[in-house]
Amino acid sequence: MRPELSIAYSTLGERCAQIRFPEPRAGVEILVLVQGGGQVAPEAAARPDIRVIALEGDGVARSRNAAIAYAEGQFLLFADDDITHLPEAVAPFLAAFAADPGLALVMGQARNPDGRLHKRYADRPTRLTLFNSARIATYEMMVRLDAVRRHGLRFDEAFGAGRPNFIGDEYIFVADLLRAGLGARFIPVTIAEHPAESSGLRFSGAAPMRARKALFRRVFGRAGPVFALLFVMRNWRRVERIADLRHLFF
Repeated sequence: MRPELSIAYSTLGERCAQIRFPEPRAGVEILVLVQGGGQVAPEAAARPDIRVIALEGDGVARSRNAAIAYAEGQFLLFADDDITHLPEAVAPFLAAFAADPGLALVMGQARNPDGRLHKRYADRPTRLTLFNSARIATYEMMVRLDAVRRHGLRFDEAFGAGRPNFIGDEYIFVADLLRAGLGARFIPVTIAEHPAESSGLRFSGAAPMRARKALFRRVFGRAGPVFALLFVMRNWRRVERIADLRHLFF
């Protein structure tokens, strides 16, 4: 029988031994997508609900795409090796999908280990658009797998952790999903606990600016510089060195 949910952990080498897996649950399979070798903890390796898949190459987007390819569940929840998922949050996500067959993606909240929310979220269910989903994190997402596959949606492997353009893979995925005519919605339900630090929060410096330039061009095409300017205006107080902006526009 097909599982209802797949949870796919992306990891590197020996980090896979540190994953905190949820307890076994009927209708849930767990994938561990490992780049660079390494073994899960022996007690996890013995669980029949866990599949370990070795991947060649690098970049987290490649691992996410492998999750889309290998998962057997009706729905797919993404995870990293430093994530703790909150099992009680799964039911509200599945309920959101059941209430709207047009939904292909549901986004929730993440909290820090001290219990504070990662960032400012809406306080009510909200339709996701190109203009309110730029800060989405993959571990906040659950997708309807058949819809994603039917439309050939994949993470852009030129972006994300492990690549020079180390941010934006999640936003590009959402943008492509929306442009395919599929629905996406945020619900104010905390789905995961994750350390606060994130490469996407770094603002100044040549590398982050170049990555954002590539991101705006990928999502908005020729209009990319316009949205880059709006981004700077919104985040002006975080600009540490004016000279860094040349890497965003030129």
